[in-house]
Amino acid sequence: MFRVQSQKQTSPEETVIQNEKDAALWKALQAMDEKHRLPLVLRYYHDLPIAEIAQILNINEGTIHSRLHVGRERLRLALTELTGE
Repeated sequence: MFRVQSQKQTSPEETVIQNEKDAALWKALQAMDEKHRLPLVLRYYHDLPIAEIAQILNINEGTIHSRLHVGRERLRLALTELTGE
């Protein structure tokens, strides 16, 4: 009746690659200005809804959407430069 799902074992190489990706992401996030970094961290690391982020930062929800959009684009560009992909 119960299904036990085994977790996929990752190889040491996969772990190193993932750690490098995580480090690149944090480096790119830390290089961003706070007004774009905070909404990204609250949304994607703390999994908060837009309305709650707007309350925390005391700005409009539309502004949160805008900052998330700009922040994601800047992150994409920064990661492309860092990884060369």
